[in-house]
Amino acid sequence: MAPVLSRLGQRGVGAIYRELAERRIAYGHDEAFVSQLKNRLALGGAHFVGQTRQEVERIDRDLAGHRELREVCSWDDVVTGVERISGKSWKELQARGEWGRSLTYWGAQRYAGMTLKKISHQCEMADYGAVNMGIRRLVSRSKKDRSIQKAMRQLDEMFKVQT
Repeated sequence: MAPVLSRLGQRGVGAIYRELAERRIAYGHDEAFVSQLKNRLALGGAHFVGQTRQEVERIDRDLAGHRELREVCSWDDVVTGVERISGKSWKELQARGEWGRSLTYWGAQRYAGMTLKKISHQCEMADYGAVNMGIRRLVSRSKKDRSIQKAMRQLDEMFKVQT
């Protein structure tokens, strides 16, 4: 421990650390909300689950299990939602390579909590690089194309919170 404290270069650091440790032992220490999350599961009503999701995203986007807390729906739900928004079947969207396919990738990542690898596996693709590029291009195009913005908003409203 001494080598670590000596790196701080301050006199009395050991005494400060010892005092902090003794205080925590004597009076206890409140565990942070983030470290209280166990098994990445939030049980409760829609309002509580929504608040928990917001709190986790606000605290640390790299928190382990944060994706699992975001899961709202399944792959099939996202595909159905995009089909409803675009007015085209999933087979049509895949064949044409339109933004509807990338919207599905974006929605699966955002609302189903799927990784790029899982999405590419679901679409029977060899590599997830195409999924990543599709999402990036969709987000880039959405800044200029109002129809894409509208579709993204509709998907967002569709999957905001489910109980």
